[in-house]
Amino acid sequence: MELKEFLNNNPILVKSELAKQMYPNLSTNVARNKLQNKLGGIESGTGTQRILDSDLESAKNVLRELRDNINEFIEG
Repeated sequence: MELKEFLNNNPILVKSELAKQMYPNLSTNVARNKLQNKLGGIESGTGTQRILDSDLESAKNVLRELRDNINEFIEG
């Protein structure tokens, strides 16, 4: 499953919050726009924005932490 499909199928996940944690060195607005542009395949500069392996790994790390927190809450 692609990241875009996963996020569309799980609207409870707020993309701006995911982006903020995926790109902690960027401001909230810049991080949100970066993720939105990559998910949307927006033309920018010299090419099309796309999800890179590093973006995918960052998203997975954030979602793993969320999964662990949810499991701790449910089981605790």
